[in-house]
Amino acid sequence: MPSKNVSVISISAVVSIALLSSAASMIYSTNKLSQAVVSLSSSKGSSQTESAVSGYSANQIGRMAADYLIANPENLVKAGEALQKKSETTSSGGVVSRKAALLETTVTPVIGNENTDVAVIEFFDYLCHYCQQVTPVVDQSIRSEPNVRYYFKEFPIFASSQPVSGLAAATGLHIYKHFGAEAYHKYHSGLMATTAVFGKSKRPFTETDLRDLVAKAGFTMDFTNEERTQYEEVIAGNMKLGENLGINGTPAFIVMNLKNPSPQTTSTIPGTTDLNRLKAAIEKARGSN
Repeated sequence: MPSKNVSVISISAVVSIALLSSAASMIYSTNKLSQAVVSLSSSKGSSQTESAVSGYSANQIGRMAADYLIANPENLVKAGEALQKKSETTSSGGVVSRKAALLETTVTPVIGNENTDVAVIEFFDYLCHYCQQVTPVVDQSIRSEPNVRYYFKEFPIFASSQPVSGLAAATGLHIYKHFGAEAYHKYHSGLMATTAVFGKSKRPFTETDLRDLVAKAGFTMDFTNEERTQYEEVIAGNMKLGENLGINGTPAFIVMNLKNPSPQTTSTIPGTTDLNRLKAAIEKARGSN
């Protein structure tokens, strides 16, 4: 599966297509609509309304609905916003139900204050162009938001075609295990910057390049067989978790309250993001919005 900066199609456009293509069936499909109008209106008004509705065919009502929506496009925007909000709430509910897996700290690299209320969780691949682009944004957020914990989910979606992607993910877990959070952050940001340079110059990033980077940083990537198995299991678990959450590209961010998460305060950000959007999600997780 290729990495991608997940583009969100305009909800309003989707709604307008759906409404315009099926307006007749939505507004007038059978005489049950007239009966419903009758039950909600006065006897005099209801008979007039029923007569007015039943005097038009479904196609005529559909054309009238289309004309109305074209003349009043703000209603499409409102409908789109409501649909998007409902979708995000439903999605966030699935995220909250997987809190334990998302906030696991035994093997997941974590940076930040242990006593904070907010978590930023990133799923990423070191060979992902958009992950490379967003890394400075995450680093800036780490510097400017010290009361946030950052969880790094190694999610090597390129590993099947470029094995160095999986090896880089396992190396990250190894460095975190043996050298700690600060060393991991140095490795993570350094590797993203390096793979970005390789990508811009159209050069493949190889295992030799990875080993050189690790050695120059003063770390090692010599795994025991037991460690290799452990890292593979962690990465497989991350891939399964991402699949369950509907994550099909990188990067992907989840921002949630650590102590009392809810769908209303949880945000999912598919694709790259800027600092303002990330900060807004953090404030939302704090309950500030």
